[in-house]
Amino acid sequence: MLENVKKKLSENGTSHYSNSRNLDGQTYYWHVRVNTANGASGWSETRSFTTKGESNTYGQSIWNEANRAYNNGEVKYYKNNDLVIGKQTYCAVFVRLVFGEYSGKGDANAVCQSYENKGVMKKSGTPSTGAAVCYKPASSNGYSGHIAIADGNGKELGVETASKGVSLRKSPSYWGWISADNYKSYY
Repeated sequence: MLENVKKKLSENGTSHYSNSRNLDGQTYYWHVRVNTANGASGWSETRSFTTKGESNTYGQSIWNEANRAYNNGEVKYYKNNDLVIGKQTYCAVFVRLVFGEYSGKGDANAVCQSYENKGVMKKSGTPSTGAAVCYKPASSNGYSGHIAIADGNGKELGVETASKGVSLRKSPSYWGWISADNYKSYY
């Protein structure tokens, strides 16, 4: 990576470099030396820094899949009544399809309750990228609860009703959230 950074810096004639990849929770190492017409100095002491946040490449892939479907207008896949299996809610269908696995639970409330019972639901903080965000049963969600996929910045993609399809919204006050890795590990 250091060689790529050095190349970009020399190409751009700048003293900084940015990259749009998800770099959360990564440790990077660097050292420097001086090159002159008289030769090169020895390398400096190797130093490191760690970016803030948790490494979440699986979560990023989950978000990317949800976002791809949303951006491509693939709401038809989540609006079709054929996708409702028994009592499974539209939001639970959407999360199941994005994760590629069926949780075996009938609605979002049952899915979320199972993760809370396993002790892997977090109750505070901003849900990480690709996390499953849970909402308790209320009249607004037909008393079946709600589940959506977090972007890591306080927004989420989910299906609230069959007619709306996939929508992006700011995450309201939630019951809890399960990281993408834990969601997969604790099916």
